Amino acid sequence: MEHSLGFWGAKDKLPERHILEIHTMCGHGMVSFNFIRKMIEQVKLGRLTPKKAAKILAKCCECGAFNPKRAELLLERFRKGLT
Repeated sequence: MEHSLGFWGAKDKLPERHILEIHTMCGHGMVSFNFIRKMIEQVKLGRLTPKKAAKILAKCCECGAFNPKRAELLLERFRKGLT
């Protein structure tokens, strides 16, 4: 719910926009910024496929709102250098 009203407070402390695109898919913010960065790096290095990384990220979301298919598409885009 807190994300539906926009971002308030010290916006300069927020992570990069592409990190927020994945983070805000969980309604409770349970997917950590650093974990998202780590999964992006693993995908870029070829250690994980975007699909596998998306499934791993989805496990962090307790509410079940996380969309692994969308995360897979975003991770594929990040792998190609498109943000």
